[in-house]
Order: sequence, then C-alpha cells, then structure tokens
Amino acid sequence: MSGYDVGLGGQCLKGVFTTDRSVAYVPQQPWILNGTVRDNILFGSKFDEDRYRQTISACALDHDISQLIAGHDTEIVSLFPSS
Repeated sequence: MSGYDVGLGGQCLKGVFTTDRSVAYVPQQPWILNGTVRDNILFGSKFDEDRYRQTISACALDHDISQLIAGHDTEIVSLFPSS
C-alpha cells in the first residue's frame, strides 16, 4: 500500500491505493432494529455474557455505551425509512 491519504472513517481521500492482494467493495445500507442496544447486538441470538462482552470490546463500543443513560438497555429506533 502506498501513496494515499486516509481521512476520518478510513476513507481514501486522494491518491492511489495499491496492493498485491484481491480487494472487494461491498456497499451496505445502514439499518438497526427497533429495540435496545443489546437486542441489536444479539440480533436474536441467545445471550452469552462472555461473548457479548468480547463483541462490545472488539467493536470498541465500551465508551459509547457507557455514555447512554440506560446503557445496554437503551431503546433505539430506526431513523431510516423501510424500503
């Protein structure tokens, strides 16, 4: 990899990105479930305390969740219209 400037969010802002490996671009539409933060992380899976904590840590959500008044039990609502 060489000759690129990375901005906020890891976006290539200008320059050239080269690699000797395959690269894929997979666009996604952001969405969330109407429910709690925990519901959105579990996505219907059975709650496993250790796995849940590892997921929170791997996604660097510890600080963000600690800022919510109800923490993991904070209710969130999708702001994106359903298609």
